[in-house]
Amino acid sequence: VHHLPTADDPSASGLLASLTSKDDGDTRVWDEALLSVYASVGLKSGCGVPLRFGGRVRGVLVLGFTPGRRDSLADAEFTRSVAYRISMALEHDRLLGQAQRAVAARDRALSTVSHDLRSPLSTIQICADALLDPEPAPLSGIREMGALIGKSVTWMRQIVEDLLDRASLDAGTLALHRQSTCVKDLFGASRELFAPMATEHSIDLVLHEDADLPSVNADPHRLLQVLANLIGNAIKFTPDGGRVELLAQAVEDDLTATLLTGKRGSAVRFTVSDTGLGIATADLTHIFERYWQSPTDHNKGAGLGLAIAKGLIEAHGRQLNVESVVGSGSSFWFTIPVTNGDVLQHYGNGATV
Repeated sequence: VHHLPTADDPSASGLLASLTSKDDGDTRVWDEALLSVYASVGLKSGCGVPLRFGGRVRGVLVLGFTPGRRDSLADAEFTRSVAYRISMALEHDRLLGQAQRAVAARDRALSTVSHDLRSPLSTIQICADALLDPEPAPLSGIREMGALIGKSVTWMRQIVEDLLDRASLDAGTLALHRQSTCVKDLFGASRELFAPMATEHSIDLVLHEDADLPSVNADPHRLLQVLANLIGNAIKFTPDGGRVELLAQAVEDDLTATLLTGKRGSAVRFTVSDTGLGIATADLTHIFERYWQSPTDHNKGAGLGLAIAKGLIEAHGRQLNVESVVGSGSSFWFTIPVTNGDVLQHYGNGATV
């Protein structure tokens, strides 16, 4: 058994340089590194050429030659030619797989969107037919149909906006307008949005924040969008009479430190938890995938909400995390740094809002 030098071995510097170089013409470093290998199997010499595809080195092609070979230049050129053809074949396979995944994602998107749009479109069609009936409905009925049309349009608009957001995140063109954002304002908006829904389903919606929390450095619209998605999902999957909680608390920020002191900065940790159905362990690895829907989920949606929430948090340079136990509920959380990375002087005892 023969071992090549490791990355920590000074003798490996030439090999590493050859792997990162854009010029594949110099194969001497590989010839020297592999001399003992060639000799052990009765070969006179050999050539090693990096295989590049997908924008980086993915491996090395090594060819050994018998003692009868004497044209080292021709051997090196032959090795480069074979390496080039292998690289091209692997690149073609990579691009083909990429294209197939893109087509599959497109087909899933079209299937999902057509399914989700069918219901609100049918509602609008029924209401339109009723409004055009020769015998007009009473005023209360007309208003009810108008409200149904309005809800259907809102539903359809949300589907379109989700698709646009996901496309922007994929393309890296979604712009964040970060500013000093008051946590209390986010809580107030969340309460306004979801208190009626929680009341309708007899769910105890609790919003709790530490006292004297600082503002966070975030895009307030996008951060509220994330919280709305998480709270909406929590209510959706929590049986009537359950509990949904939004918690904000001050924490040390593991991802930032001040340049002058080296001390960790501060962040606010947002947590949305519920006493709902929970998520199966097998599903936890898929819930952030776009268009994915659990086979046991009968409340079908576009399957984009959590994928977008994850993308928005990542756009803030953070990570959306989840823990769940089937039958005991779920908990989603993430951190956002405080404005200017200020270090908190103290942590409040907490206040219920």
